[in-house]
Amino acid sequence: MPNLEAVLESSNINAIGIALDYRNPQEVVDFVSDLNLTMPILLGDRHTQSNYKISAFPTYYIINEQLHITARSMGYSSELGIKINAL
Repeated sequence: MPNLEAVLESSNINAIGIALDYRNPQEVVDFVSDLNLTMPILLGDRHTQSNYKISAFPTYYIINEQLHITARSMGYSSELGIKINAL
């Protein structure tokens, strides 16, 4: 997530995070604080995970202005990889 945060600071890309693997909301608040994340983080559940077919963390979806998924990536992504997928 720090790589995604760095991309957000240096581009016009917007991102929303969805927390799926947590025991309670405070755990997510602490995680966001520890990583100094500025993007909004929503709380998801097992239905969210199933609907988006997420089997590994992190999973990234690139969604264009028409709300179509244009790219998907699972696991670690470099800043460059995120920027290239967002083109």
